[in-house]
Amino acid sequence: MEAKTSFKSQELANRFSSKYDFIRYFSEVRKYLESLVNHICTVQYYMPPSNMITKDFLRQVLEEKKRLLRMDAVKRINVPRYDELSVTNLFPKFKDDEALMSFMPDRMPKGKTIDREYFFNCLNTVKPEFVRDMVAHANKLRFSGGQQAEEMDEVKCTDRMWNELNEMPFISRKYSVAVKHTVFYRAQGQDHPPAEGKCKARLSKPQEEAVRGLRPHKAAASGDFESGQG
Repeated sequence: MEAKTSFKSQELANRFSSKYDFIRYFSEVRKYLESLVNHICTVQYYMPPSNMITKDFLRQVLEEKKRLLRMDAVKRINVPRYDELSVTNLFPKFKDDEALMSFMPDRMPKGKTIDREYFFNCLNTVKPEFVRDMVAHANKLRFSGGQQAEEMDEVKCTDRMWNELNEMPFISRKYSVAVKHTVFYRAQGQDHPPAEGKCKARLSKPQEEAVRGLRPHKAAASGDFESGQG
């Protein structure tokens, strides 16, 4: 087992006044040293974002109870932002995975979560085949489920309720008074209100659609609402 060196915390504080100094030293300064002094071999490390780093994590890194990836060993990846590929869903499944957890803090600062980019870059470095298959599976489900998602987005309606919804012109209260006046007079067959058009307002596409009323995406199949048509 490698021997350990002990020193007072104040000595470390004199060299690194904050965790930001620690991050900068390992991820940036050592790179500059390598370029300036060619015969010195230095290693840059891939550091977690500062909001993931605690004093406990830094202590564990110094004792090598936690590890830092070498910068040149990181296999970076851009994972699609699907709900099923969120850190919230995936991280709990790796709580007992020693290979991945050796790069993760045991506890996060209050109110903070594991950084998405850091998590997936570490996971892809440790388990590249798993990440590849996981993303491919998620994409396959997404693309094959496109038609189903479109059908789920449709709102079905009986003929009676359809007529009720379109019986009167309506504009949401979030729009200005000028827009509402324009909608009212447009419904009366006038291009703009009287009194020299002082209340005239240009309608946006959603507002124009509100004046025209709802348009069916496709006719509902017969019998879909038989139980609801008194």
